[in-house]
Amino acid sequence: MLTKRIIIATITILVLVAFTQWGTDFVKARVIDSAKPEKAELTKQIDAATSSIAGIPKPDGQLVNELARLETELHAVSQAIPASVDSTLAIDSILALAYSCNVTAVPLQTSDWGVIEKQYLVYKVQINVMGSFEQITTFISRLENELFETLIIENLGVTGGLVNDTEPNIATLQLAIYSRK
Repeated sequence: MLTKRIIIATITILVLVAFTQWGTDFVKARVIDSAKPEKAELTKQIDAATSSIAGIPKPDGQLVNELARLETELHAVSQAIPASVDSTLAIDSILALAYSCNVTAVPLQTSDWGVIEKQYLVYKVQINVMGSFEQITTFISRLENELFETLIIENLGVTGGLVNDTEPNIATLQLAIYSRK
């Protein structure tokens, strides 16, 4: 039994030595002998790329400042028009603003989001607002300044309240809300 173990151990050691010798010879042949022509070619390519890069002029400080300014402006413009506005959120926000201004707002007509110049979406809604003249002007002022930066009043008409102050004023607003596509 001991002799079998010695024979198996000896064979295993001999096989390991043979594979180690064969592996190192293989690696030496691949790395040292065959790499010389490829190494010279790769060195030439690296030198050519390095000289091309060295030939590129350094950026002018003024151009770097101009680029930074333009990137800042681009970011500001992209933030001015929101990426998306939910139509339900828009209507709910308008109705909540009307409630806080003590006027009654009734959305009469809406349209789906339309595409303008393949880049922007527009959501149009027509709203009737009822209340006193002061309440309506407060509502319109807050509507323009507080809700959405891209909300535009396209059309405004006021009726009623002209004969006496007991009759409520009714303002008809055609609104448009813009967003990016």
